[in-house]
Amino acid sequence: MERFIRKLFGLTFSALLAVVMLFSSVTVFAEEYDSKYPSENVNIAKTRAEMFLNSVGKPALLEEGILLKNLNGEYEAVSFSMPENGYIIVNIKDLTIPELSFENSNPYDNVKNPIYNGVLSYYSKVGEEFVSLKDNSSVRIEQFENVYSKEEIADKEESIRTLENTLKNQLRHVNIERYINGSLKTWYISGGHCGSIASAICMRYYYDYVSTNYVPSGSIGQNALIALMQQYVGSGGTTYSNLDNGLDNYFNARNVNNSANAITSFSFSRVKTQINRSRPIIIGTTNHPTFGDHWIIGHGYFTSPVDGNYVIVNNGWGNNNVWIEPSTTYLDGTIHFTN
Repeated sequence: MERFIRKLFGLTFSALLAVVMLFSSVTVFAEEYDSKYPSENVNIAKTRAEMFLNSVGKPALLEEGILLKNLNGEYEAVSFSMPENGYIIVNIKDLTIPELSFENSNPYDNVKNPIYNGVLSYYSKVGEEFVSLKDNSSVRIEQFENVYSKEEIADKEESIRTLENTLKNQLRHVNIERYINGSLKTWYISGGHCGSIASAICMRYYYDYVSTNYVPSGSIGQNALIALMQQYVGSGGTTYSNLDNGLDNYFNARNVNNSANAITSFSFSRVKTQINRSRPIIIGTTNHPTFGDHWIIGHGYFTSPVDGNYVIVNNGWGNNNVWIEPSTTYLDGTIHFTN
C-alpha cells in the first residue's frame, strides 16, 4: 500500500507557537529535577513534533511530555504521548525525531527516572544500575556498547524557523509511505529469543501471503513456529551467520525456492527494495547492551524531502508500526530473502 500525502503549509512559526501556547501548556513529568530544565526547550521540542505530525498528515495533538536523560545523566529527549494511542520522541539537543508510533503506547508512561539510549533502548535508573523496561534486566553503564548523545544546537528557535521556511518555500511536497501487502504477527516470548522470533514472524508472513509450503500446518501458531525456528537458527543470542545459514537450511528442508542473504552493513535503499517487493526484511541492531544483536523486522518505510527517512518496523517485542530514523540508530545490517 502506498500513500502520497500532499500538504500545503501556511502556518508561520509564530502562529504555530501561539497555538501551542494557547491550547496546551507543556506539562513535563518524571522527577522533581525536571523543574530545573528550561521549559522553553520542551516547548520548542513540542513544536517540532507538531510540525512533523502536520507534515505527515496526522493530527498534531500531543499530551504530556516526559523528559528523558541519557546514560550520562544529561537531558537528552522528551517523549510525547498522543491522545488515544501513540508517541513521538524528540531529541531536545538537536530536534531530531529518532522514533515514533501512531498506535503503540508511550514506553515511558509511569516510569521513574526514565533513561533513553536511542531507538528501542528504554531504561529506568535504579541506584547505579539501569533497568530495561522490556525485560527488567539490570545493566551497569560499563556494559553498554553505545551511549546515545547528540550535539546541542546553539539556536533551537532559529532551527525551527529554518525548517518552517523550508516547508513554506517547498509549498507542496510529496511524502511516500509504503508497506508490505499484509501484516506481520506481533509475536513475542521472553528470554532473548529475538532471532527465532523474527524468523518465525517472517515465515508466517510467507505462509499467509506467498505459499502454505513455507510452514508445516501443525506449526503455524506462535509457540510452535518459534520452537521450530529455534531448531534451525538457534535460541538465545543469534548472529548473522546463525540466521543466514539456519534459514537456508530451513528452506531446503521445506523444499521451497528461497534463500536468505545476510549483509553486515545497513542500507535504507535495500530496505525500500524489499518493501517494494512486498517482502519483510530482518534488520540487525547492536543497540542491546547484553547480547549485542537485537533483531527487528522492516515492514514499511517513509521518505520525505523535508522530514527525511524512516524505517517502519516490528520492534521484536510484540509491536508493529514503530517508525525509526535510520541515521540515529545502531542498525548494522540486514537479512533479506531472494524470493
